[in-house]
Amino acid sequence: MSKKLPPSPGKYPHNYSDFPSENIPDYFPQNLQLNSSRNLEIVENFESESSSDELSLIWQLFKRRWLVILFTTLGMTVGAHLLSAAQIPIYEGKFLLLIEKEENTPPPTPPTTTPDGLQINPTRTTVDYSTEIQILGSPTVLAPILKEIATRYPDIYRDINIQNLDKLNIRQITNTKIIEVSFRHHDTEKIEFVLNTIAKHYLKNGLNPGSSSSGSEGIKFLNQQIAFTKNRVAKIESRIEDLRRKYQFIEPQIQAKELTQQLIATEKEYLTADIQLKQAQVAYESLRKQLNMTPEEAIAVNDLTESPRYQALLQQLQQIELEIANKSAIFTDESPQILTLKEQRENILKLLEEEKAKYPVKTEQNSGNVGYSQIRAKLTQDLLKVENDIKILKSRKEGLAKLLEEIKKRINELPSVAREYTELQRELNYATDSLKRFIEAKEKLEIQESQKGKNNQLQLISPPQVSDKPVSALPIPPWLLGLLGGLTVGMTIATIIDKLDGTVYNIPQLKTLTRIPILGAIPLDKSIGWTRKNRPIFTSDSSVKTITETEEIIIPSSLSNACQHLLANLSLLLSDYECNFIVVSSPQPEEGKSTVSLNLAKTAARMGKRVLLVDANLRQPKLHQLVGLAGVRGLENIVRGEVKWEEVIMPMGKSLFLITAGEKTNPTTPQDGFFPFLSTSLARWVEEVKACGKFDLVICDTPAFLNFFETKIIASHCDGVLLVMRMRKSQYSHLTQVCEQLRLANARLLGVVANGVY
Repeated sequence: MSKKLPPSPGKYPHNYSDFPSENIPDYFPQNLQLNSSRNLEIVENFESESSSDELSLIWQLFKRRWLVILFTTLGMTVGAHLLSAAQIPIYEGKFLLLIEKEENTPPPTPPTTTPDGLQINPTRTTVDYSTEIQILGSPTVLAPILKEIATRYPDIYRDINIQNLDKLNIRQITNTKIIEVSFRHHDTEKIEFVLNTIAKHYLKNGLNPGSSSSGSEGIKFLNQQIAFTKNRVAKIESRIEDLRRKYQFIEPQIQAKELTQQLIATEKEYLTADIQLKQAQVAYESLRKQLNMTPEEAIAVNDLTESPRYQALLQQLQQIELEIANKSAIFTDESPQILTLKEQRENILKLLEEEKAKYPVKTEQNSGNVGYSQIRAKLTQDLLKVENDIKILKSRKEGLAKLLEEIKKRINELPSVAREYTELQRELNYATDSLKRFIEAKEKLEIQESQKGKNNQLQLISPPQVSDKPVSALPIPPWLLGLLGGLTVGMTIATIIDKLDGTVYNIPQLKTLTRIPILGAIPLDKSIGWTRKNRPIFTSDSSVKTITETEEIIIPSSLSNACQHLLANLSLLLSDYECNFIVVSSPQPEEGKSTVSLNLAKTAARMGKRVLLVDANLRQPKLHQLVGLAGVRGLENIVRGEVKWEEVIMPMGKSLFLITAGEKTNPTTPQDGFFPFLSTSLARWVEEVKACGKFDLVICDTPAFLNFFETKIIASHCDGVLLVMRMRKSQYSHLTQVCEQLRLANARLLGVVANGVY
């Protein structure tokens, strides 16, 4: 009996709780997740041991979609060929000119062989070949030639544009003194006539560096280029000056540094002014609260108190008040003396009110503040001064804000201005260099003209010749290009069809579609396909119905290694200290789950485990056919209560035992007693099997998961589900549905077994 350890917290010993949630598909529930470290170990081991060759995957894709690839390739190949055939062939003709100036000094380099096999003895030369090529292709030289050609071919101006020399190419052969003149057209006669005319004019007019006509034409051409380039330089310099004047800078780098320093200084001043303004506003509010009046009222009160007439009236009022107080002690309030004094006081108060009316003073608010003391006068002066300071600081702050905005605007404009300035400088440098080269070339031509060029030569070393083969713009034949393109497009379309089809064809595709561990890969063995005819694949030496412990069931050698690998991966996920009860199922029927169950059970038995194999597929049982048994009691008899489960265990070897589906009274539907058994007795039966201590591993073969509901119920009571998917048959959508059903059943998915792998 195996030693048992205390169960781990939770229903199952392993979960996906520490696996990164962002790598888990939406359909994959949290309670189905595996331990991350073991999961990654399984994935890495499997990838290292069973990774497919890319060429093999391409070949499999070709075998599946060969019709699509074939028709796409044929279509593009034929289309490319027809398109090429519909185009008018273009031919090319050319002739070679030798332009040089010989000197008596020995040659500095060995002889040079041209592409046509001509051997040239290099000599020192003062010929500027780039200038000569420009002269030979200049409008001045070509205009009379094209005029003569136009007498026979009026459309020559459409073929040869004097400005850009369409279809006419004049170039120097690299590391030689040979100039090649070529012309392309679909009419070979026209090519020959055009080249002969050009060559005749070149030789007739002496367009070589030593002839006077060539020299004069060259100098004339260079004078035109010099004048044009000078004008261009002047325009660029004018644009640079306008740019500097507009944005007020000499160099963008210097301007950027100055603006940065100015921005820092202005921001500092702005912050200082802002701080001072806030301080002044605080002082203003404090003074205003002490005086309890506005600056306008304080000014008015101050002016009122400084009025001589107002002060005189106040003094009179005080004297009358004093006299009333003195006489009140002698006379009554109704005596004539008191009434006279009160009348005088009223008259003085009216005069005071009239005097106050001359100033904007609120009488009811500031009547008590009319008589200012020196302290209040000082506070009034401070209030007025702070108010004036606030106005000055606000004005200064607004000015600094506008200055900051202007500086930032200039800084934002500076990158585009600097880029424009750099482009203009580049154009100016290029134009200046071109002007310098033209001037140097003119000086050389003038020197050559003065030497009268007796040793200068122009030779026609290869007459005009037209190629017999058309000139192709493509480096490879069109049909080959169509073939390669068709294969590429066909494979792409086939790949897209595979993805849209939803069928899982190989392990790499299954890996990319899901993060569920792939625990094993069962190779395709065509020799076992005949099991569908109800003939046994696993045989026994005995012809009786019961297999004894001494007899062995044979596993095909092609499946042995795959089953050992599958069992090794399962051992990483299952507990080593208790009996593990696992379910083997598949999304749809005929995906090989029964074969995998029996192979896995036999492999585990060979490796020393005590294994019980249970056929729980009462609808379409297969295990009794695979082992060559019939008419034996099994799970259905246990469900009906006819026997106990220990009585129907059949030994299939020293460590392997089998419980078949049993005898069926109704060949079309499962027994009615099986459904109550699932809901009431299944959990107790599973615990009894695990607790008996006779087995290390129980493998339960169940019906297809998506077709029948009982698999979901059985899976909810086991330690895990092993899902078998047959390559080239299983759908990815089926895997999604199975995972969703397992989530609802609170069952644990151990991993996937890829069956039928090439």
